[in-house]
Amino acid sequence: MRIGVAWTIGVAIVLAGIAAAGLRGQPGAPEAGEAFEITAYCVRGTTKSGARVREGMAAADPRVLPLGSIIRIEGSGDWDGVYTVMDTGAAVRGRIVDVYLRDCEEALELGRREARVSVIRRGWEPGAIEPDDRTGGDRSSL
Repeated sequence: MRIGVAWTIGVAIVLAGIAAAGLRGQPGAPEAGEAFEITAYCVRGTTKSGARVREGMAAADPRVLPLGSIIRIEGSGDWDGVYTVMDTGAAVRGRIVDVYLRDCEEALELGRREARVSVIRRGWEPGAIEPDDRTGGDRSSL
């Protein structure tokens, strides 16, 4: 009987810890307009997705926002807009979005601030996109 009670209490403690971690903004699918920490980077190179960095791209924790996710940032001032998650980063963990800015001084100006992030599309499946026979593979006319 004691083992059953101890086991039940142990499970309850673990579940409470998991729930509390979720409340602190740990990995998981964000709700619409959820608070994130926004930062910026200006280092040129290739993203985790294989694309060269350019404005409109962002880095995020893939457990929260997988590569290919399209997000809207609001409440960050001049940096509000729509971004595509194409990168990850060692320091980008949990509810952090690191937007790419070409100008390093502008990236420093953004600093670290809180903003709302809404997910327009969560992730992608590049292999699932097939050329459209009617357009000869060009989907832009659809």
